[in-house]
Amino acid sequence: MSVTIRIDPSIEPRLNAIKAMPVPMPEQERQKYGVKDLRAGSYFRIKDGIQDRTFQVLDFYRYAEAEKKGGEWREEKNADLWFELKVLCLNNGREMFVEMEEDDELLVFMGVKSIKMRALQVMGKNTVGLTEEDLDRFEEEDEGKIKYEGEVFEYEDDGDGLFFKEGKDGIHFFYYDFENEKGDRVIGVEGWGDEENPDYEVSLGQKVNPKTIEVLVDGGAN
Repeated sequence: MSVTIRIDPSIEPRLNAIKAMPVPMPEQERQKYGVKDLRAGSYFRIKDGIQDRTFQVLDFYRYAEAEKKGGEWREEKNADLWFELKVLCLNNGREMFVEMEEDDELLVFMGVKSIKMRALQVMGKNTVGLTEEDLDRFEEEDEGKIKYEGEVFEYEDDGDGLFFKEGKDGIHFFYYDFENEKGDRVIGVEGWGDEENPDYEVSLGQKVNPKTIEVLVDGGAN
């Protein structure tokens, strides 16, 4: 008889992150920091009253609205900006993404999972699956609804953007945003690569109250 011991691949990065974590700041010091202060190397906790989770920030990305000039995509003047954190959850070892944007208020969303376009149902359409033609129609008519796992999401916005990693030129993409009735869950559809034949990425996000985010270690503490 042979016995195979399977090791959870998430254990090693979790242990490494925990070992690398500096001593958290005193509680009084933490009050000076918020989600907008998080950078690569930071650690933070989400205290939502259901399940406290601790995260290490692995990377920090910037996004900006874009326009095409002279055949090239460039950041718009006075462009709307939003930011994304790539994080590692120390509780379960999952790599996740946290997105934040300053609108009338600070909006924070955490990625829940990736979705296939074929898993989305366009309201008023008999066939299952979201298509490029559906997205074009939503953009032209400035309205549209999709359903995912019984929940309806309404078309909110679309546009072109540039994605920036530190020290690198921006990468063009386009996006469509959908929001549920409560405004606490969103679906984002992004197109990357060849504009005529893009690769689509679809994700489900959950709204996070910024007040539940506690910065434990400032990124500059390492």
